[in-house]
Amino acid sequence: MIGYVLPDNIRQLLPTPAPQPHPTGLPLADLKAAPHLFQFRSVVLIERHVGELMSVLRRGDPLDPITVWFSHPGPIVIEGHHRLEAYHRAEWKDPIPVTVFEGTFGEALQYAAYENSKAKQPLERSERINAAWVIVATSPDLPQRAVTRATSVSLGTVNSMFQVAETLKDKRIKPIDVRTWAEARRLAKGEHEPLDHGDEWQEQLAQEWCERLGAAFGTKAQSQPEIFARALELYFARQLPQLVLALPRVELEPEEEELL
Repeated sequence: MIGYVLPDNIRQLLPTPAPQPHPTGLPLADLKAAPHLFQFRSVVLIERHVGELMSVLRRGDPLDPITVWFSHPGPIVIEGHHRLEAYHRAEWKDPIPVTVFEGTFGEALQYAAYENSKAKQPLERSERINAAWVIVATSPDLPQRAVTRATSVSLGTVNSMFQVAETLKDKRIKPIDVRTWAEARRLAKGEHEPLDHGDEWQEQLAQEWCERLGAAFGTKAQSQPEIFARALELYFARQLPQLVLALPRVELEPEEEELL
């Protein structure tokens, strides 16, 4: 099972000295993951890509090295999340090939964003923009051009991000608590409160997403719930239990149970 570093621990992530000489392989159980920080994708796992990697592992061949950054929870994967998932599903027993990245938290974010932008499954534009915002929000002392180089987001947009971050601070909103650039801009304009400030905002956003689902799928999701449920399973991957826990409990009437 992958050891996840939870979002509440973001502010505690500080680099720790890496072993010397750098290890070239580590036990699978030692590797930690923080995809909410270092993955930057709207879909955390692309199942087709994981399947391709598992085909290589079934032949007995290890994958390209995973990049890790040492922090106090342990070695955290900053590049190679699909490979990490494939190793876990294959129940790989040998040491996992790794390369060690040394630097600050902000530099680790830059490296992850840059590597994801040029990967076989590169980041979409919206994902690169959100990656740039996360770097700005968590590492305000970084040069703007460094953020641009890491994410390929224009210098003008990055400059706007730094300005919005300052506006949020003036409103006593911590930029590190705002996970997307779109939300940061709305908050800076005073259009709504952060997600965890009340149920009303969550309900409003849920309604917006519901309308977008309706526009995308029409009645297909309702008429073919098994296929839609499978699509959700593929989308959430290992985060599926979080969705299940978040869903309200449904009590069926006797006549409804007969229809199942």
